Amino acid sequence: MILPKANINQINAALSKIKDTINDAKYGGFHFKRRPETEETMIKLGYKHEHVLEEILSLTYRNYCDGPEQNRSNSGVGKGSIWKFGKFIESIEVYIKIHIVPQGAKNQCICISFHEANYSMAYPYAS
Repeated sequence: MILPKANINQINAALSKIKDTINDAKYGGFHFKRRPETEETMIKLGYKHEHVLEEILSLTYRNYCDGPEQNRSNSGVGKGSIWKFGKFIESIEVYIKIHIVPQGAKNQCICISFHEANYSMAYPYAS
């Protein structure tokens, strides 16, 4: 069994930040990174961005796979944390990777990945 990096309270706090960012439409702090794998999965599921947001809003600590990790991207945004989740949607295991970037009292969130998992994922709190 893989030991989780975060406890349930930490995961719920991260999910709360993600969901608050999605629900705060005036702030507009939730963005999607354009990736071919994400676009392919969205087409396969018949999804638009609002469907992806609904799936993210329905995540719980049971969907947690990994994180937090420090952002190692060369995008220039080194701060914040990366969280990984998974979810079965229409029998497809979907890998969801979100970067939470603190922006003062608010957060910016970037959905880095929302695509069919490339490997079987571990869910330490699934049971």
